[in-house]
Order: sequence, then C-alpha cells, then structure tokens
Amino acid sequence: MSEICLTAASDAPAGYAAGMLAPGHVEEFEDHLIGCAECQAAVREALTLSAALDDRGARLRLRVGLGAAAVIVLALGTALAWPADPVRRLGAVGSVPEFRGLDVRSDPDSVSALGDRGMAAYVAGDFEQAAALLGRAAADAAEPGVHFFLGISQLQQRRAEQAAASLERALLPRRNPYEEEALFYLAKARLALGETGAALAALAAVDPDGPQGTRASALADSVRSVLR
Repeated sequence: MSEICLTAASDAPAGYAAGMLAPGHVEEFEDHLIGCAECQAAVREALTLSAALDDRGARLRLRVGLGAAAVIVLALGTALAWPADPVRRLGAVGSVPEFRGLDVRSDPDSVSALGDRGMAAYVAGDFEQAAALLGRAAADAAEPGVHFFLGISQLQQRRAEQAAASLERALLPRRNPYEEEALFYLAKARLALGETGAALAALAAVDPDGPQGTRASALADSVRSVLR
C-alpha cells in the first residue's frame, strides 16, 4: 500500500464521502481513487455507513445518554447532514473552483462582467450573496463565466436544479474556457438530483485528456460502483 493509501485508509475516504476533504485535497484524492481498489472500497463503505447513520441517528440519540450523544454528534460532524442516498452524496462539492481574476483560465475573465461584488462574495465563501448578485448579472450577461460561478454558488447552497440550469448555460458557446469544468460540476448537480444517467452523460462529454479528464473518470467510476 502506498503512502497516500496509508493516509486515505485512515480518514480521506470518509472525508471524501462526506464532502469534507480540505480544499486542494479533493482532486489529488480523486486522481488516486481511479487506480486504487482499496480506497474505492473504503469510499463505498463510508457512504454506506453514513447512510445507515443518517437513518438511525435519532434512535441512537434516544438510546444513549446526553453526554455520549454529544460525543457522537461532534465526532460525525456534518456527515449526518448530508442526504442518505449514496448517489446524491456524490453530488457534494468539497472545494469550489478558484477565481483568480485575469489569470485564472485560458481566456481572461472580465471582472466587471462577472460583477465585482458577486465574485468578492464567492471568494469569501458567501455563496448565498454570490448567487444573488451573480443571478442578477446572469440575467443580462451571455458570458459563460457568469453562469459557471453562479451554478457553483447555487450548488453550494444545495439548489441543484437551479445549479444544473446555470451550468448548462455555462456550456454555451461551446469550446469556451469554462466548458470542461462546467460539464464536471453539471454532473455533480445531476447526481445531487439523483439523475445518474444525465450525470454519466455529462462526465462522458469531458475530454479524457484535458485537465478535468481524470476527475471526471474517477467520479464516473464512483457512480458506477454505487449503482452496482
């Protein structure tokens, strides 16, 4: 077992299943997940366990004393808040795409077009405010970047249906700088809605040799594993 497997065997699979991996670690773990059967099994086990705990959490708290119940809640954290359905769990986003102004992607982002205040809220992690401001900008803007960051903000608020619509618009025109990322996160939105066929179709459209190819392949493998 490699060093990353030793790390993953302790907490990374559970953190990934719960959408709680630290920013920057999600892509690294998904890259590793493709070729590691042990970590794939650990992720599936974590998803199954979390689903069972979601279903039985109330009964557990009734059986144990208040002090023990507090320990359980603190130990599990927000894992209990995620949907019990393993497919919908795969729609969770552990870390959001970064916005770095003019240098973030192959074509320059227009800060004025995206809306200074909306993107400031996005960078600060205030996705409710970001969605509100970018939603206004999107009403009059054709730039795919506006719809992309709006979709991510909506996805972070678990407004999956609205996020899917925004991310669909981020695909137009085709071959824009956001297309590949938009396909990946569109798949996340479809998974959050329980739409596995649409999610796999979006992932299949990602260029396997592009920067999102490895992540898309890993997520598709995870979806197929859950469906077995």
